Amino acid sequence: MNSSGIKRGLAVSAISALAVAGIPALASPASAAPGDVIQVASAGPARNGATAATEGAVVVLRTSGVVAADLKLIANDLSGVANQSQNNGNQTLAIVGTRTTVLNGATGDSNPNDGLDEITLRITATTPVGGTAAFTVFEDEDTDNAVDGGEARSQVSIQTGGVPTSLEVTPGSQTAPAGTPSSPYSVTVRDAAGRATQLLTAETIELTSTPGGVTFYRPVAGAAPVVDSTITSEEARTGTATFLASAASGQFLINLDGPGSAESTATLDVVTAATGIAAAEFDVVTEADSYAGFGDRGDAVSTPAAVDVRVDQTAVRIDIRSSAPVADARKGATVLLNLTGTGITFGGRPAGTVSTVLDQNGVGSLTITPDAGTIQVGDSIRVQGSGIDTTLTFARARLTSSAPEAQTYVAKAGGSVDITVTARDQFNLPIAGAAISAQRAGANNDAQPTARKVTDANGKATFTFTDARTTPVANTQDMVTFRAYTDAFVPETDPSINSSATIRYTAEGLGQDFTLSLDSVSANGVAYNPADTVIVPLTDGVVSTGNNGTNPIGDEVLALGVLGGDAGAPATVTVDNGGVLLREGEVLLPQGSASESIVLPASALNSIRVAGTKSGLTTVTVTSGGRTKTAQFTVGSSSAAAARNVSVSGPGEVPAKTQQITFTAVVTDAFGNGVAGVPANALNVQVSGPGELQDSDAVTNAQGQLNLNVRTDDNAVGAITIRVQGYPSYGQFGAAANQENSGSPAGGAQGLPVSSDEAEATTTVLPGDTTPGDDPVRIKINAGIDGVSQGKYDVITVTARRAGADANVRLFRVKDGVAKRVKQKVLGEDGVAKFKRADLNGNKSTRYYAIVGKTIVNFADTTKNIWVK
Repeated sequence: MNSSGIKRGLAVSAISALAVAGIPALASPASAAPGDVIQVASAGPARNGATAATEGAVVVLRTSGVVAADLKLIANDLSGVANQSQNNGNQTLAIVGTRTTVLNGATGDSNPNDGLDEITLRITATTPVGGTAAFTVFEDEDTDNAVDGGEARSQVSIQTGGVPTSLEVTPGSQTAPAGTPSSPYSVTVRDAAGRATQLLTAETIELTSTPGGVTFYRPVAGAAPVVDSTITSEEARTGTATFLASAASGQFLINLDGPGSAESTATLDVVTAATGIAAAEFDVVTEADSYAGFGDRGDAVSTPAAVDVRVDQTAVRIDIRSSAPVADARKGATVLLNLTGTGITFGGRPAGTVSTVLDQNGVGSLTITPDAGTIQVGDSIRVQGSGIDTTLTFARARLTSSAPEAQTYVAKAGGSVDITVTARDQFNLPIAGAAISAQRAGANNDAQPTARKVTDANGKATFTFTDARTTPVANTQDMVTFRAYTDAFVPETDPSINSSATIRYTAEGLGQDFTLSLDSVSANGVAYNPADTVIVPLTDGVVSTGNNGTNPIGDEVLALGVLGGDAGAPATVTVDNGGVLLREGEVLLPQGSASESIVLPASALNSIRVAGTKSGLTTVTVTSGGRTKTAQFTVGSSSAAAARNVSVSGPGEVPAKTQQITFTAVVTDAFGNGVAGVPANALNVQVSGPGELQDSDAVTNAQGQLNLNVRTDDNAVGAITIRVQGYPSYGQFGAAANQENSGSPAGGAQGLPVSSDEAEATTTVLPGDTTPGDDPVRIKINAGIDGVSQGKYDVITVTARRAGADANVRLFRVKDGVAKRVKQKVLGEDGVAKFKRADLNGNKSTRYYAIVGKTIVNFADTTKNIWVK
């Protein structure tokens, strides 16, 4: 509020001076006094004052420096005397009831970030129904009932409405978890012309349901909703009110019964609530968090009770992946998580909810997004619901561990070995800038630790250790202790993070020998046959079957065993031919890789399972301690249900007179392997051009091939195109990327490419060559009566294309069922021969036909019957 009369007087004087000087004064802004602001946030509607003089339209003003008690009304031209009411032509206006002020940022402030308070007025208007009440609201600071130049003001318009005749509900339908209030339904009261209007004091909207069992709620700003099945005129003062609904289970029709004929309905579908989600069935997903969920490898903790999230994360995703057998029971169930923030808000409130409906596999995701700028170090969110109860605490990254890549290293006596140490934070992410020292004890005793090395951007520091003994001795060892500090200048006496490794010296620098097994079957020796160890391609993108001991046929994975070697020694595992290595807990295709680094023995977190994608012989290679071993197995063929892609090919061109063209369709799985056993009717085959599909193989062969035979038309010349499409109802045809088949949930088969289910090929039939010596071709001939000469004879004309030139044409007459040759000629260069026969003048009919003889360029052919009368 600006209470300076001097400033106000100066402002008025300045405007007057401009007018006297003949300079037009600029229109005063809505808030003229420095620091004072009045903006209209919302206004109306108003029930016509003739019948609702005490109701009053709700006008919300955003203000700064304004006292609600000083607000008055005046005509828009600022003429007349202002007061709490204003008479203006055919409208009578008045501020009635209590004036409320909500300070900026307080509970109930609709925009807590705008720096403005909110003042709510109720203003009655006698403007006729459908008219607009127009006036100015201003702050009368000096109580003179007039607008001074420095007083804040703003123009207001209120639409007037009539008697309620209808109710409009949005949304018309909602779903909600069992026992949980739905999202708000919004009800707008409208008159006969569709204008928003108000309820009278005695008018209400009653909420009921069919069948019964629905509980209705009135939302309360900054607090939990209150059970209430009646919408009062006060709640619908703005022409709109909201309510929530909940029930235990089922589908419900919500009935809204207002005054007179005003009524409406909406629906509520109560869905099953997911329960009992275990720690292993959800994962906290951010760029940096400490929870070791199913989507992580080696995160710092395995309990959801307390999870650190790096403070720069603006959102946290919770992924749900239900385990069998509860996955089927959770199909379509709703996960509702209640959020309680400490120092964190959600939409301006310290509490919130997020929810999602799980897909048919019991899988889903929820994203928690706190208000921007509210996350500080030490703030937290407690997440509860559906069996989940965890507290997410936002923290800075800090050094929590440092460790060599293995526990045992092998070096030649008198030789050297490199050991790399990685420093990590509480999120199991590499941390740069940590300082690490090393000191040996054993065969080589270091009097002092090495100079500290600072970890690089990948959190790594590498040390080279040389066996410095005068007379190196094999089968001895050193124990190396590593100490990590937050930086290079921390005193040695400060707490450090320690780890260690052993260097074992051997005569040749080789580690202990080892062998490999696949599903507990030794993969070494002459007795092993990789053709007996068969798995199927991972065409659904998810490892869904277990191992069958010594009989892995039909499985999707093989367990790799490394027997022997040096315990704690590093080992590198690779696989060729599109193979995929999966670590402990990994079951999805994208989680795998073609190369992994592990520490022996290959058990627990270092266990490896091998999956295949490409049919054929596949080799796993393991290298450790200077030794390399391999194990081979066979990736078999996919079943017909894995048919995902189709291609088709044929010859580029064929010579004239070719009567059949064979095209070959090839059906493959997601990885390009041929799929056998796919029936021809799983493919939609269309032919365009001078030909048509004649027949095909019944099913695809072992290479996924299906021959399609196209018969060409007579005298076919030009392009024949065959188009093949896999029906989306069969196999995996029509599936999107990361989708198993066209009817599966989106994203349910990560790593699978989009189905390539359409293909076409074109073959060109070349035109015939009329050069003598070529093989004959069939020509088309015609015959008919085409000339009459003075009633003495009829002319029979036989016509063939020029290719038939020089061919003999024999004319036959048929009498009493017996054909007799009566004439013979040679086709001319124009391919035409004419025969004259006596004109019978219609007294009787004689049947004739002609035969064109074979030449070097055409086959023989017979004309249709010709009747001469």
